[in-house]
Order: sequence, then C-alpha cells, then structure tokens
Amino acid sequence: MSSNRQSILIVDPDAASRQVLEELVRSAGYDVASVTVCDGYAIPRYIEVKAVSAADYGFFWTANEVRVARALAACYFLYLVPVGFDAIRLDSLLIIQDPNAEILRSGGAWAVADNVLSCRLSEPSGDCRTEIAGTAP
Repeated sequence: MSSNRQSILIVDPDAASRQVLEELVRSAGYDVASVTVCDGYAIPRYIEVKAVSAADYGFFWTANEVRVARALAACYFLYLVPVGFDAIRLDSLLIIQDPNAEILRSGGAWAVADNVLSCRLSEPSGDCRTEIAGTAP
C-alpha cells in the first residue's frame, strides 16, 4: 500500500495550509513514520502511539487506524504507553507488531468491542459543573 503522506515544508503556515497539513496527518492512520535498519536495509515502521491504563491496556482504535494496520501488516506497530496519575510508565511499554493479527485475530487474548461509538460535546464550554438535564444549577 502506498502512503498518502507527502513531504511538506511550511515555514510559517497560514490557516489554510495548517488545515491541509492537519488533515494529511489525521488521515494517515499512524502517528510516526520511522525505519528499522537491519543488515544495511531500511525497513519501514509505522507507529501508532496510545496512552493506556496500566490496569488493562485498553485503548480506542479508529476505523481508519484499523484499515491502515491491516494494509501495512508487519510494518505497523502499536506502542501502548501506560500512564498513571503521576507518571508515564515506560518500563511497562507494550509494543505490538502487526496488531491486526495480534489483537483482532488473537482468539481471545484481547477483549475487542467492534460496535463502539465515541461521543463528546462538539464545543466544550469549559464549565466543569455537573448538571442534571431539565434542572437549574
């Protein structure tokens, strides 16, 4: 599969250029494009980084990320980084090569919910008060 990423150098981007760049990055399906050098050959490594709970390593994976992971197979890696209230736990970092095979086709090692919707306020108010619908604060 060819990557939809392009090399772009923007010194002082205007708003339109920033929007194009953000869309390219968002649609890539991974966070970092890297290489592993082995015997003088550069092997591509596409990395998706997820902050996870150290308790269960749970994370959300977008449909686009799954599609790209399937297409890139052994060149796609998930870096699951446990975070706590006070620190990032790099000693417990879990790196999964070909997560399509290791997670989605694992036969039960991972609990996968494939019918999840993600919902949030489209314009957060910044007000952290909890209110019950239909009642005044």
